[in-house]
Amino acid sequence: MFNWMKRSSDSDMSEAEILIGIVTEKLTTAAQEILAVVERTVAGYEEEASGFRREIDRRKKQLEVLLQPRVSLERRGLWRNSVQKTDDLT
Repeated sequence: MFNWMKRSSDSDMSEAEILIGIVTEKLTTAAQEILAVVERTVAGYEEEASGFRREIDRRKKQLEVLLQPRVSLERRGLWRNSVQKTDDLT
């Protein structure tokens, strides 16, 4: 269980050594728990960043579509009719 309990004879250990062993074991466990939380947090941030990148790419594509020049083509016959009507008005 604890590293400090694995010694061959506990009677040879001083109270300070036992205390150091307990503290070391508890600090090691706490550090492992902290690292696990940090790893989960980082994974969450990476997932969130990936979502942001996808959203940015989607918006870039939308912006490209909006900024592309649009050309309107009209049938020639309709345009002539429109010019003739304008000429008739003057």
